[in-house]
Amino acid sequence: MLSPEVQNDLLEAAATLLLRNIKSEINNNSAFYAIIADEYKDQAKRELLAVCIRYIHNGIITERAVGFVAIEDMSATAISRKILEVIEPLQLDPSLCVGFSFDGAAVMSGNKGGVQAILKETFPRAVYIHCNSHRLNLVLATVSKSSVHVSTFFETLNSLHSFMTGSSRHARFLEMQKELNPTRQSLELERSTDVRWSSKSGSVKKVLTLLDAVLEVLSEYGDSANSQTRLEAQSLAHQIETKKFIFLLVTFAKLFDITDFATKGLQSPTLSIVDCIDLIESVKESFIGLRDHSQPQNEFGKVLSLTDDLTKKHEITLWDVTTGRARRVPARISESIVMSAIGNRQAVRNDEDLKLLWDEILDRQLAELASRFQDDQYGIMKAAAACRPPTGTFEKALLHPPCQHYGIVIGDAELSVFAQQIKRKVTAGITFPSLMEVLDSCPQDIFPGVNALLRVILTLATTSCTAERIFSTTGRIHTRLRSSMGTSRLCHLTLLCHERELTERLDPDEILKIFCEKPRRLRFV
Repeated sequence: MLSPEVQNDLLEAAATLLLRNIKSEINNNSAFYAIIADEYKDQAKRELLAVCIRYIHNGIITERAVGFVAIEDMSATAISRKILEVIEPLQLDPSLCVGFSFDGAAVMSGNKGGVQAILKETFPRAVYIHCNSHRLNLVLATVSKSSVHVSTFFETLNSLHSFMTGSSRHARFLEMQKELNPTRQSLELERSTDVRWSSKSGSVKKVLTLLDAVLEVLSEYGDSANSQTRLEAQSLAHQIETKKFIFLLVTFAKLFDITDFATKGLQSPTLSIVDCIDLIESVKESFIGLRDHSQPQNEFGKVLSLTDDLTKKHEITLWDVTTGRARRVPARISESIVMSAIGNRQAVRNDEDLKLLWDEILDRQLAELASRFQDDQYGIMKAAAACRPPTGTFEKALLHPPCQHYGIVIGDAELSVFAQQIKRKVTAGITFPSLMEVLDSCPQDIFPGVNALLRVILTLATTSCTAERIFSTTGRIHTRLRSSMGTSRLCHLTLLCHERELTERLDPDEILKIFCEKPRRLRFV
């Protein structure tokens, strides 16, 4: 009974009971639900697929992992088939599926042959939502390559990280931190990548915090006897010891302070589409405020002042290291007035050039946010805004598109009475921080249509972060000491560990009952 086969069967029985409990939570409430899925490659290079279900249970938005399975074929057809296989034991009503949330990869998001298009054949009313956390990360990744100045800045940060990870250099870097700041805990530099959502922010803020130690270490190794190390240190110091680099360091630290709130907020499993809209719009308004130069104490002036303080502290006088031969004006525009740079990038020589760089970064950020967060094909965002007090209008024209799509009927009398009821509560001082409080004030037996619409809006999944968290759980389980673990065992352990709250409430007798139902034969060795 202690053999690996029996252990695996017990884990399978526990995972089966866990899924039965999740199934009862969904079906007992006849709840709308949304499907979340993402793929992952583990340390053994196996492709794994995580599937989650989002629904409302006891007045709380809930996201549960219902499947973590191996997949060999990464085509859209194979992924769709595997998702359907995972969901099939739950016996969910296809007409109650309101949406999918995947990443923006073509295999998942394609309108014709993508996973979401194939799944719509089974779930005709489901709406595909590109994971909003992934969208915001794409915005930041695009802005980090918005110009040669900016892309060179992030490349320099990564080169600095690589330089400081050498064994002797890393030890000296930690020692230098202790010498300069004995009371502060030693920190590590972070590499900036496009796939880790917080890495760019961490990379910038770590260098800004440790700038004094970084410059001292580069200065020491700039006089090193090793020619290769000396050249690398001198090259990095040459790039960093400029006003342009310090300005970009302070600028992106400020911008990432704003986006970090949205990045963390968009990863919440209880986030509704209304909260998502509020977060993104707040970020946009913050960037518009940063772009405003009309006020005497504008944000650019504050960033420039902090840049000047840092350059004076570290005795940095050079503006930029950018050089380049001036390019001749093409003959076809030789008689025209050229209002912008042509050819090679222009070096930063004064505060006006820094201001132009500041405006360019913010304009690109705002343009990317507007481009990637404008989809409202089914009018769901407008309907959600119309239902949210105190500014909600409850205008039927705004509620009609999603109602028509999901087959929800709201009578004029029902909508009118409910709107008046909410207005009376607002007048009486009752607040509605989110749509969930509005739903709590909307009994299903009295306002069935409005109740259904609110549940649909709240159930729509805005991110696929829950699936990402399953991968983090897998990483904690599938360590180097467990590298030979089989796929089935890994998947069952991951599912039970991720849903620890439900796992702790499983009845051992029920697990053994399921275990005993499986036919088995004794093996003699």
